[in-house]
Amino acid sequence: MSIHEKMWALDKSEIFALSAWLAQAGNVRREISRLGLENWAEVKSERALSVSILRRYIGYRNAYEDLTRRESMGTHGGTYVEEIVASVIRAHVQGKFGDRFEVQQNVWLKELKKEPDISIWAGSGESAELRAVMEVKTVLDKSQWTDVKDQRDKYLSWRPTLDFRLIALRAAGLPDSLKKEIDQEPWACVLWDKGGVGSNLRENEIKVWKPIEDSLEAAMECLR
Repeated sequence: MSIHEKMWALDKSEIFALSAWLAQAGNVRREISRLGLENWAEVKSERALSVSILRRYIGYRNAYEDLTRRESMGTHGGTYVEEIVASVIRAHVQGKFGDRFEVQQNVWLKELKKEPDISIWAGSGESAELRAVMEVKTVLDKSQWTDVKDQRDKYLSWRPTLDFRLIALRAAGLPDSLKKEIDQEPWACVLWDKGGVGSNLRENEIKVWKPIEDSLEAAMECLR
């Protein structure tokens, strides 16, 4: 067997392993969304979706850090979080409105020279109308909060009827004055008020601050 044949066999093994993992993860995400939609009252009351997102992020972050000590594997935690949030948004939009809206990620807006993490469009193709944008942050610190507010102002100056939302997993090193400011902003969702950027994250410490359930309901109302 030549070196190319040996490499080919191993290449195929990795591709098949990744494909199987991605397919399984996709099925699990859709099942989580289905369970949440069918039991929304209980989910909202218990903040179960917020906890689910945080739990999955902690599990992925710990596994990712362990893997990268031995081999470069997986995507950065920020990308993983964006994918989870987009999956949740997509499921709720489809569940509420069917095909009336389309959820996309990282679409370049030429007029603004911006690329929102998540965007929601009415219709499809060239006639699609942008209705909402969402920025996703893994860790929200003071400078990022200032940057997000600036982004929001630019989006709303460009299109005043646009729905803008921030979804951040956790806060880092925010003074009490900023926490009060964020707490009063209905468009800002920060799931967890948890320590500094490098803090160790443990599932048994999760305590939801501003739940995603409230942001989801508000976003769905803005799309009506």
